[in-house]
Amino acid sequence: MIFSDLLADAGPIRDALLRLRHRGHDVILFHVLDEAEVTFPFDGMVELVEPESQDKLVVDADAARRSYLDAVRDFRDGFRRDCVRMGIDYVPLDTGMQFDRALMEYLVSRRTRF
Repeated sequence: MIFSDLLADAGPIRDALLRLRHRGHDVILFHVLDEAEVTFPFDGMVELVEPESQDKLVVDADAARRSYLDAVRDFRDGFRRDCVRMGIDYVPLDTGMQFDRALMEYLVSRRTRF
């Protein structure tokens, strides 16, 4: 089981996942994003801070919402498609979810497949 936000260069991540599968591992990828990254609950002018570099960006949340949410959807869909192609279970999560409950739901659904 891998828990990650996948917020790094996608190429090396995909390569590592593929290597794990080629070595015979049963890989389950839990893609964890902050709830605000998934829902974009902001209104008006907001200052966003990149957590690692502390770079700041002021944006009009109302104007940016649609394109931002589309980009997040495309980001997750890209990993979902890659995981399906590689035979990896992909489970999207956000920090607003109870991880123990989400994990149990996944394990129950997985048990019914096998």
